[in-house]
Amino acid sequence: MKAMKMAWVPYVPLEDRLSRIDSLKPKIFTLGCT
Repeated sequence: MKAMKMAWVPYVPLEDRLSRIDSLKPKIFTLGCT
């Protein structure tokens, strides 16, 4: 997951990157806590 995220982070625009991270955060947080 982390490797995949690092792969696309440099290639997407800043705003799209932030919106993707914001939408993914709850999933990542849940995955990390369960």
